[in-house]
Amino acid sequence: MYHRIKTPKSTYYYKKKKKKDAILQQFSQLYPCFSQSVDQTAHSKINEDSDYKEILNKTDVSNDEEKNSECETTDEDLSFDGKEQTIEVIDELEESSLINMCLLSLFYSGKFTQDAFRSVLKLFNLTTDSDIPTNFNSLMKILMKETGQNINYNKKWFCHNCKDHISLFQAKQRNCNNCKTRIFFRLSTFYYIPVEDQIRRLFTKKILPVKALDIKNTLLIEDIYDGDFYKKFKESVDSNNPNSMESNYSFILNTDGIELSRKSSISIWPFYLAINELPIEIRYDIDNIIIAGIMVSDGKPQDFSLFLEPIILDLKMLEFGLVVDSFVYKFFCIFGVFDKPARSMILNTTNSNGYFSCIKCYQKGLFIPFKKGSHHVYPYEKVDEQLRNNESYNIDLSKSQINLLCEKGIKGKTILSKLKFYYPIESSIIDSMHSIFLGSIKKLFVYWFEHSIKEPYSLKHCLEEINSRLKNIRPPYFINYAPRDISDFKLWHAHEFMSFILFFAIPVFYEIMPSQYFKHLLYLIISLEKLYSRQINSPLLKEVKIFLTNFVQDLESLYDIHLLNSGMHELLHLVDLTFNCGPINNYSCFPFEELNRKLTSLINGKDLIGDEFIKLWSVSQCLNIFLQNQHNSSKFVGFLSENFSLRSSNRKKNSKELKLGREHKVSLESLEPEIIELIKSNYKDKIYSIKFFQKLNFNSKIIQIDDCTRKFCNSFIKYKNSYALVKSIIGFENDVSFLCKKIYFIDNPFFIHGFNSFKSSFFIGAYSTDYFIIDDYENISVVLGCEYSKNSVFLTDFNGSHLFT
Repeated sequence: MYHRIKTPKSTYYYKKKKKKDAILQQFSQLYPCFSQSVDQTAHSKINEDSDYKEILNKTDVSNDEEKNSECETTDEDLSFDGKEQTIEVIDELEESSLINMCLLSLFYSGKFTQDAFRSVLKLFNLTTDSDIPTNFNSLMKILMKETGQNINYNKKWFCHNCKDHISLFQAKQRNCNNCKTRIFFRLSTFYYIPVEDQIRRLFTKKILPVKALDIKNTLLIEDIYDGDFYKKFKESVDSNNPNSMESNYSFILNTDGIELSRKSSISIWPFYLAINELPIEIRYDIDNIIIAGIMVSDGKPQDFSLFLEPIILDLKMLEFGLVVDSFVYKFFCIFGVFDKPARSMILNTTNSNGYFSCIKCYQKGLFIPFKKGSHHVYPYEKVDEQLRNNESYNIDLSKSQINLLCEKGIKGKTILSKLKFYYPIESSIIDSMHSIFLGSIKKLFVYWFEHSIKEPYSLKHCLEEINSRLKNIRPPYFINYAPRDISDFKLWHAHEFMSFILFFAIPVFYEIMPSQYFKHLLYLIISLEKLYSRQINSPLLKEVKIFLTNFVQDLESLYDIHLLNSGMHELLHLVDLTFNCGPINNYSCFPFEELNRKLTSLINGKDLIGDEFIKLWSVSQCLNIFLQNQHNSSKFVGFLSENFSLRSSNRKKNSKELKLGREHKVSLESLEPEIIELIKSNYKDKIYSIKFFQKLNFNSKIIQIDDCTRKFCNSFIKYKNSYALVKSIIGFENDVSFLCKKIYFIDNPFFIHGFNSFKSSFFIGAYSTDYFIIDDYENISVVLGCEYSKNSVFLTDFNGSHLFT
């Protein structure tokens, strides 16, 4: 039976013309003598201006007329197989749709502006016979229709003066309705994007639901769900797992301001929600993040409560549950991570430069003279006996509300307290990105490289040698950037300070920094290595706490009291934070800052900033849904899968695909005799069929042969308990092996006396003359190696591929 497929009018007329051409071609084969006249007739009919215009101008054809004309049959029509025609129409419609979606994906991968993309589409239409929409919005409408999705958001304006909601009755309204102040451009705009719609979109994309977590009381801490707070949360909610799937989910909230330009005071404040139950590899992927709202503000907002109200209301509704496929799924916001200014505004607490500003303990701190004024510092005190908790917070809040004064850092109630499982003290997480790397580490750089050379800790006189060592370090693939000159440290980003302290500090400072200061720095380096490990052994956290305590305690005597800012003080709370919330790598501002970078890359205009971002971001999400609905392996689907998403370092998911790089021309005769014998013993009679390659990609790992010309080095590897330098990558058919030069362990002097078993992951190794072949490439890990002397190297088995930077 012939099934009619509803098609666009342009496609319908194109099919009709193609069908007519097929009939003419068949007629000419049956009656060759008439072929010339038929061709002439066809040409005259197609090229006749009046007839051609008549076809193009038939825009008022009704659906009924289309149906009738499409279903008309003649004797000539019956000569074709109806089933084959139907399949042909479906295939061509699919191809047309895929081409449209591929063009949309090109918009994102090519980072076009909408004007530039319009020109590309125009050129595409001029050079091909395809009927392609002429702008981004037309393609977007096709995508929304294909996926059944919509772009929904509400928009509100707030006066910068009275902070109240404004109703804009006129396009050129210049006065606030409430305070009658001239608003000019000082107008805050809040875009509220329904959270429920975005969660349903995650169910459509098969991201949710996830399998129920099997929380075990092991000694390993690997993720948020190993923290004590999360375990208490899971015990407090009713478990109703349909088909062993998780029914209760939790959010982590973040917001931070983004400056669009240094010449403008306009800033954007997106409100992100990440789902903690998603695997860490895809948890902060931009396709899985929920954007609950966006605030576009002229300057920094003074009060978040007005903007957060619709989001909090949405989150409270989700606490009652969301029905999907007849199952109820509940969502709770249990964590929040912010930088210090945003945290104090949202929690309604004292700023980080005031008394009682630590949200984890009651240490008051003190103001001391500094330069022409004063600043707030935290002299070392034991914090274990003065920790805050939810009960103490409620007492302080009550006193604050009764006395209308700030009580031990608590100014008043936070709007987040309306959420069932958000406790301002336990749920608010110390952000390691701003506190440790842009706070404590950057402050140490100021002391090392800007203070007078008369100071015992100053390294200004060694700056040339330090820079020389730093530039000789060629980091592996999991460190995104090669190290920059120390003189430019004020321009460094947080991830550069992180890479320096975890990977570069020991080989750079060893035997240059005075021994007592190097030993003191080891307290911090070893502690951060343990806290940023992929798996944290909880019994070791006792030693980590001792190390961090010793580091903070000795700062005043080795440097001065001015170094003891809030970031240094918060180091004392990192171990408790790890026990309570899991590894600090899994909930910092690093992945959210990456999202901010992607957000700003979507914004090119100056007007309707929020509207444009929501549109572009939603289309990216829907492209993902469209791709998942494709079940063929055409070239268009392949192109779409490579280009549909916004690339992000937040996506840590591994690809099992094996890729070999360019072939490396190597003559067997040029190799050393012992190497040839080793290869012969491994490949035997196949030795003359093998090929050599420069690089291998597998499981998101990059392994390369030793080449000193590159800025990055992926040649130092660890296999089981052995370390080596990759000299050749050998391929034969589907087999890959590595010819490696062994590196022997010499010494690990990077530890604190009295804690001999608690060492850094760095050690000193020496090159050997022994070679061996590794066939098991799946269990190879790439490590950082850098030169120590002519025949020795610094090596570390601390792998940073899991770190968010």
